[in-house]
Amino acid sequence: MIVAYTFVASITLIPHVVGYSLLDIPVTTPIEVVKPSPVTIDGLISFYAKKYKVSSSTMHHIIFRESTYNVNAEGDLDLICERTGESVYARGLVQITRCWFPEVSDEQAFDPEFSIHFLAKGLASGKCSVWWLATCPY
Repeated sequence: MIVAYTFVASITLIPHVVGYSLLDIPVTTPIEVVKPSPVTIDGLISFYAKKYKVSSSTMHHIIFRESTYNVNAEGDLDLICERTGESVYARGLVQITRCWFPEVSDEQAFDPEFSIHFLAKGLASGKCSVWWLATCPY
């Protein structure tokens, strides 16, 4: 018996036996596909820009200005955070700082998907003053 999958409305997979109608066999619980698996930075930007209805070109501009697309970028080590007295320490694609976002771990900050999601959500909420300088042309 050969089992195949049929896409229904691009979001549900329904297994069926090849050569038989879907009406001839019982249907098991469909598997929902929540989102595609974008594996590139561009794919992640496109996905989260659409999800949060923000400009993908603005996201690209910010990421380029903050890290030149370097997922391991570190910066602002020489700046001291007035709130903590420690280094500001900006991390990852969008330079998430320990100073302003102490709840974000290094693992999260250096993760491209987390960083891009963080950026899109921030832009959508209007709380994007963190990146105001990066969006200004030099």
